[in-house]
Amino acid sequence: MIAGFKQKEIDAMDLATMSDEELQEIIRKKLLGREANDCIKQKAVSIEELNKYLAQGWQYVATLPNGKVIIELRT
Repeated sequence: MIAGFKQKEIDAMDLATMSDEELQEIIRKKLLGREANDCIKQKAVSIEELNKYLAQGWQYVATLPNGKVIIELRT
């Protein structure tokens, strides 16, 4: 329940036969809100290139002191 599971979800799991690794993976997915094997790619690009990448599905993350921006893409 600490990880955000509802009692109904816990009752539906067969915890007695589940391995530690399986339980950890289920909890990890719940806490992260995504699949554990999702991959996030990040790169730094110039501010002039930002709109092009945003149009391709990249997301803005932060601006660096050198004027470049960090963007990420979830795959």
